[in-house]
Amino acid sequence: FMSWFRMVIMLTGMIYNWLVYKHALSHFREIFVGAGLLYLFGFGAMCLMVKEGSYPPPPQNDDGKTGVVSSIKTYFRDCLSLPHYWYLFLVGMAGSMAGAANMFNVFFQTKSMGLSLEMIGWLGIAGAIGCLIYVPIAGWLADRYHPIRVVLWGMVAAQAAIPVSFVWLFWQPSPMVYFYWAIGQGILLTWPIGMLISMMDPPLLMRIFPRGLYGQFCSARAMLGSVVGIFASALAGAYLDFLTKVFSERTAYCLIPAWTFVFSGVSLFFMFKLFHSWKRYGGDENYVAPLPAHIASQGEKPDGHTSGPGLMPSA
Repeated sequence: FMSWFRMVIMLTGMIYNWLVYKHALSHFREIFVGAGLLYLFGFGAMCLMVKEGSYPPPPQNDDGKTGVVSSIKTYFRDCLSLPHYWYLFLVGMAGSMAGAANMFNVFFQTKSMGLSLEMIGWLGIAGAIGCLIYVPIAGWLADRYHPIRVVLWGMVAAQAAIPVSFVWLFWQPSPMVYFYWAIGQGILLTWPIGMLISMMDPPLLMRIFPRGLYGQFCSARAMLGSVVGIFASALAGAYLDFLTKVFSERTAYCLIPAWTFVFSGVSLFFMFKLFHSWKRYGGDENYVAPLPAHIASQGEKPDGHTSGPGLMPSA
């Protein structure tokens, strides 16, 4: 289902890259205002038209008190008290660091490789077509072999593929040669690997987090990743500013993969830690999502229902 959902998103991305992206410099304000209005309409319609069911009351706060302060303390204790989920949080936080420099790829493509905005838009269209092909395959693999394995395969492959990008430090082809190279690299490496890693959110999250606390843990993961992303963006900019002073502007942008390689390596390390922790908590056949102590003591199962004791898997 998520694979087909992503295909719809990719189709809209193709339309944007085809018709809008080439006008990014000349119609900057109109594009942003239009995007804001589209989000307002789209998310507004979703909030008004999608109806949710009823839910049981939340479990008691771990200190037995009520109120906003007690609820906030319980939220953070629940989300941050279990090392098993910290591995997943750290995967995302290091991933935010790794991806922070990607916003500067447009300068790499224009200033270092000489592409026009229209050519970059066509690369985006080609990428969307490639992902349309690969995402159902990645979704099938995730269902067949478990998302944690598919994401891990993708991250290992991505880490091995990053050094390929260092070729631009020593070779400056014509824009058209780079254009076709990028498409070929996308077909063989970038797009299939990216679709494997995309099984992280939400397929992997749905299989790792306890069902009854899924939204809570997802929000904690997003919050931590966003906080890191704020500082990571500033640090990535400082990194490129420093490189521009030491080397040429072209060389500085060609060293974006060095930043990505370091932090994606950190993310991969914690992904291995998560995989081993997942195996320890039951793996394929018997995985039971660990619960915060005060919820487990109330006899609540990871799927949100209640039962007797013995719900916390042994470490």
